[in-house]
This record gives sequence, structure tokens and C-alpha cells, in this order.
Amino acid sequence: MFRFLGKLIKQTPKECLLHDHQKFPNILANEYCQSCEQKFCYMCGNEHIRKHHPVRVSLHSHANMNMEHNEYLTEKDKLNLETLRAFNTGSLIQLDINKLQCICGKPADENTAICAACGSATCSQKCHQELEHQDKCKFHHNFTEKAELVSLRSILLKNAYFLFDRGYAQGTVFGRTSQNFISAMLTNQRSSIFLQRGFRQYGNPEIQTLNAMDIVKGADLDKEVHLMRACQCKCSTCKSLGYHPMHVCQLVCKSRDLFIYRSYDEENPIEKKETCECQCKFCSSGQTVLSHKKIDCCLKCEFKQNVDF
Repeated sequence: MFRFLGKLIKQTPKECLLHDHQKFPNILANEYCQSCEQKFCYMCGNEHIRKHHPVRVSLHSHANMNMEHNEYLTEKDKLNLETLRAFNTGSLIQLDINKLQCICGKPADENTAICAACGSATCSQKCHQELEHQDKCKFHHNFTEKAELVSLRSILLKNAYFLFDRGYAQGTVFGRTSQNFISAMLTNQRSSIFLQRGFRQYGNPEIQTLNAMDIVKGADLDKEVHLMRACQCKCSTCKSLGYHPMHVCQLVCKSRDLFIYRSYDEENPIEKKETCECQCKFCSSGQTVLSHKKIDCCLKCEFKQNVDF
């Protein structure tokens, strides 16, 4: 029994010691960098991942591609499952605010916020705490018991309304978290927003949120250039890295597309940052909803595909 307790205590994550504790207290060191051989919290882990380090992230932040009771899905559920899997793999999603509801059934208004960790919309912090108590939002697993309020309800509809009413363009980012979580952008309508998910996924959106989501058709490029999305590659290198974002494996992945992307990045250091004005069939077809730079379309552009990399 004592041996079991000793092993349990040894495995329990301790508080992270790498960052400023006065600014960010009570955060657990539940991640591990395989190259630096260090344990740290998700915030410090983001910095290591940005440098392409292979980080074993917390199991609580892995993508879950299934809904509850998958064996009894209705046709509507099947559509929601398709949307969920597209959302979790980094596709561009349009959220219809007119269809959006809180988990309590209240229609969305300017006080509604979407959690950048689990993706669910709620009308108040109280409603979101219900998701935490049911462990449907797992973000709280990053913190010690001393942490008082743990939430990433950072995608605020009132911020989207504020920017849209002042003439900001489609594609303007208004969420307050990094691309590792969920990015939120304006569309060309006040009644909808774009969402794009990264690899840090602490639970799935509730059905009230999924019902208001639609996959943006013809936005393949917006997904391909979103390198903080969860990697779906099955090559031997990516398998050895475990669960990780595309950003980590883009230097070593064996897929042909990323080889072309890296080559263009290295050989065109100045041109890659310029806005693309190509009139080829792909670049002028609206395949990308957001404006793109020349490096973004190097996998699809008809002109660049003829270049021998």
C-alpha cells in the first residue's frame, strides 16, 4: 500500500517552476519536453512548441473526434459529427450567432462568450462552471486546487460587434488567445463569426454550439496554412512525436506537401511575405476565405506547381 501511495505521489504533477509565479500562480507542470528533458506547464510548453521542440502535452488537451453514444447517431448527429471532426482538425468554421444558444437554452447575446479551450458557448461564467463540474471542459486540469477561477471564455461576442460596427474587415482577429487554442475572426456579416481550432483541445463544443456551426466550403487553403492545428499525418516521424501541432513536425515530416512548403520558404525569403496577387485559377477562385501571402498558396497555385523544388 505504501509503495502504491509513493508511486502515486511521484506521478502527481507539481506546480510549474519556470515562469513568473506572481503573474501566473497555481499552474501545474503536466507537460514534458523530450529534447530539453524538462517538465513545465502548458504556458511554458507553448514557448517550447514555438521553437519546434517535441512536447508531450497533457492528455486532457488531446483532440476527441467522437460524440457521445456514437452508435446511436441520427442524421442530424452525423452532420454534427462531420462538423466536429472538421473543427477539431483545423478547418475554417462559420458560427451562426442567430442559431447559437447557451447550454441553459438562452439565445446568444452580447454577453455570450465561447471558451477557447472546449469550444462551447455560454451566457455566463456560472453556466461554464457547469461544464467544468461535469468535466466537459477539461482546462481546469492545468491548475492546482488553490486556483480560484479557471476559464478561457475569451471569445466575446461583444468584441466582435464592437469591431464590426466600426468597419473592421472580414478576417480581423478578435479572440484573445493564441492559435494553439481557438482563433476567432470577423466575417462579412454581423450575425456570424469564423472559428479555427488549434491543437490544444480541452473538450468538445456542446450540441447547442455545434448546431450553429457550418464548415466553410472552399477554405482548404485556410486549413493547410494553419500550422497550429492538430497533426493528422501517419508517417513514422509524426507517430514517434505523439500528439502534436503541424508547427512541430513541419521541419521533419516526410509528407511531400510540407517538403514543398519548406523548400519555398527557404528559397524565397523575401517573396514569401508578399501578398499574393496571382490570377491563376486557384488563387482567384476564392479557395481561401482569408487573404493570403505568396507562401500560403505554394502547394496549390498553378504557377508554383510548375516550379521544380
